[in-house]
Amino acid sequence: MGRSISNLTSLLGLAAVCFMFATTPSAALPDPLISLEVNPIFQYAPGTVTIRVKIEPHYENTMFCLSYESEDSNKPYSNSCRELNGQYGPKTTQMVFKGLVTGEYLVTLQLYRTPSRMVAEVTKEFTVLDNR
Repeated sequence: MGRSISNLTSLLGLAAVCFMFATTPSAALPDPLISLEVNPIFQYAPGTVTIRVKIEPHYENTMFCLSYESEDSNKPYSNSCRELNGQYGPKTTQMVFKGLVTGEYLVTLQLYRTPSRMVAEVTKEFTVLDNR
């Protein structure tokens, strides 16, 4: 009897873990189509950040757009879209942004299958600290 209760307890624990993974929102899981790396996450002004974009090749990929912005409207903003040649587009693209002023920035990567059909989006944050 004691052994069957132990087995039942183990089974219920396993079921709870499976339920947790099954009900986790997809936003919490990494997007298999795109990824975004920002390096470094913290730096001193004037900042230089390297952004690496990884895109899973697909015959319908038409473009990706990368932007960075600060909550302060007086700070720099950049938005750049690049065409992709479907499944023959580059899997990895790297960009460097220099001379960034003090502030908190949000980087957004969007993947499009047609100019009006976004299929994936991912964001990352980085901070440029005052060097005083």
